[in-house]
Amino acid sequence: MPVALRREEAVDVVAVRVGVTGKRTLGQGLQSLAGAIGVALLFPVGILTIGLPIALAVRLVVDAVAWLTALTRS
Repeated sequence: MPVALRREEAVDVVAVRVGVTGKRTLGQGLQSLAGAIGVALLFPVGILTIGLPIALAVRLVVDAVAWLTALTRS
């Protein structure tokens, strides 16, 4: 249910935009670069976070089976 606020209670929104010339400042460029690097690193970190425990579990099972088969052949 929407709540109507009086003008004094409303929060003003600040719009940030590139100037009319379309040129960016150094700070804006660095901020964009940092954001792009962060987004680009999300995918590999996610793969490692999910894939590493799975790979270690599979390796554990394979080593356990190899150890048991070597033990039974002796």
